[in-house]
Amino acid sequence: MPSPSANSDATETTASAEPFDGTGNIGPYSWEVLHDGTVFEGGEVGPGEEHPWTGDSSAHPAYAIANTLFEWACETALEQCRDAIVEARVEGRPEPAPVRVLTVRLRDGSGVEVVSMTTRLAYRAITEDDLDEFRDLMAAYAQEAQELEARRRRGEPPPRSPFEWPVLHDDPGGSGAGSVRTDRRDEIGHAPADPRPLNTPTPHQQMVNELREEAHELRDSVQDPEDVRHNLFRAEQRLAEAQTAEREAAATDDDSALTAAADRVARYARRVTYWHTRLADSTETYLQAAALTTEAAYRERELPTS
Repeated sequence: MPSPSANSDATETTASAEPFDGTGNIGPYSWEVLHDGTVFEGGEVGPGEEHPWTGDSSAHPAYAIANTLFEWACETALEQCRDAIVEARVEGRPEPAPVRVLTVRLRDGSGVEVVSMTTRLAYRAITEDDLDEFRDLMAAYAQEAQELEARRRRGEPPPRSPFEWPVLHDDPGGSGAGSVRTDRRDEIGHAPADPRPLNTPTPHQQMVNELREEAHELRDSVQDPEDVRHNLFRAEQRLAEAQTAEREAAATDDDSALTAAADRVARYARRVTYWHTRLADSTETYLQAAALTTEAAYRERELPTS
């Protein structure tokens, strides 16, 4: 049986005869993740497509796909539930009920269930150090927000992000790789504003508003890079701990302990890769949003004054 986590136990797996398409692969399938008997998330994966959580192709055996998804779902539930409880304790709110029983199900293209995996999750105890770590993180976020607000009230621009492009960019092809643009001050006209109803933005101001709204939507579409870095740091710590445990197990004659340690190393290595990918995506998105924000500020400074 698979062992999804050191904090999970009582795993049960059932599998029916796997569909055979000449390659032994499952082909198109549907999947569900259940938390305490209620469907938490699910979907369908078409021929040759990748699973949205794990990246596994449908061109794999059903058991292999389910096993990877099961490990991922267990790790995610354990981390998210524990983080939610830590946050509630620090903020003095009632603690949310953690997920106790997690199930993963796979069905083939005809709707026949081919694999079902279930486990009872057990959570690592939350210590004062965990609570202090969360308080320190929130304090850092609050201090940053206060500094940004103070700068805004003084009429100062926000501090330059280390990820912000040094100059504005154009990307007419939508490829995201746009070329560096030259100064466009001369392109921004100073034509007198036409009479219009009160509170109706000029076309120039409307463009500024749209740029800022687009930047806001981009940032909302991804996780904050700082949060992703925090998760990546934790994943790298766990990988390092798992690698140390693997080396210790290798020094013994316990093959089962070595196998379990190697499985943990592989799992945490996948988690590190996942957060590295998420960091690249969120950073790129924030870069695009920063370019839009810079464009809006630049254009606002050039708004017609008469």
